[in-house]
Amino acid sequence: MAAFSKKLISRINSIIEGMLGDYDIESTHIEVAEDASGDEAIFIDLNYRLSAREFDPAVINAVLSAVSTMLIENGEHRFPDIRHHLPRGQKVKSVVRAA
Repeated sequence: MAAFSKKLISRINSIIEGMLGDYDIESTHIEVAEDASGDEAIFIDLNYRLSAREFDPAVINAVLSAVSTMLIENGEHRFPDIRHHLPRGQKVKSVVRAA
């Protein structure tokens, strides 16, 4: 498995802090591993503390997009898989879609 630079880990953490700083993230774990199809991917696990603030699911795509763009701009082509682990009982903002 190819190495993953500390510089990119730092940049991922900066994006997460910048975009998710209003949420109470307990821990972040970043590792390169094989996905279900056997391809290398960058797995990013975000563990949150229970918060009175509703989690907005819209940030999921925004963070994934920002991390993906940064990785591509830095020559990294492994796909980031960001997993948001919300605690039991965490309120999530309702997403209403237009008909």
